[in-house]
Amino acid sequence: MGRQPKKGETVVLHYTGMLTNGVKFDSSRDRGEPLAFKLGVGQVIKGYDEGLSKLRVGDHAILVIPSNLGYGSKGAGDVIPPDSKLIFVVEVVDVKSTSLTDVLAKTLNAKGIEAMIAEFHRLKTVADPDLFVGESDTNSFGYSLLRKNQVNEAIEVFKLNVEAYPQSANVYDSLGEAYLVGGDKEKAIENYQRALGIDPTMESAKQALKRLTGQ
Repeated sequence: MGRQPKKGETVVLHYTGMLTNGVKFDSSRDRGEPLAFKLGVGQVIKGYDEGLSKLRVGDHAILVIPSNLGYGSKGAGDVIPPDSKLIFVVEVVDVKSTSLTDVLAKTLNAKGIEAMIAEFHRLKTVADPDLFVGESDTNSFGYSLLRKNQVNEAIEVFKLNVEAYPQSANVYDSLGEAYLVGGDKEKAIENYQRALGIDPTMESAKQALKRLTGQ
């Protein structure tokens, strides 16, 4: 039997999320990279924390998550309606004791932006079996900084992700959003355009450019 994750450890998984009518709203497999999150600390919806805590590495499962353990009466944007029951088909790929973002957050808090950037480059070259390094994980860290209004720090994190994953439309979209929050309209437009250059179907970048340029 595979390893079962403990609270505070990083769970790495592939998933496909669907509404009960069968409409798919998200999939890590479509992006080609698994999702990683720290178990039991509120980084994901409650149903994920509860369901994944019972699984082990290598397990495949279908999680049926009621609305009160999902996105509740608010839903999630235009993708998940209010009061929706959710279905997730999941595969637990790995469990790591820590993640890149844990290390970066500690370095940023203790030593500042430049030290964080240096640590990112160092860790990208180190093969540490207990450390998860991935695009989605780094992107999540950037958004956590945005939510704390640490805009300059978030921009630097998203720039690191662009450097590491230059073929991903999502990283440019996120960097564009951070520049927009920071008031740099020109750089926001530039990065949204780069995102669409990679993925012309990316709706978030399309809508952002429409608002910014009126086109």
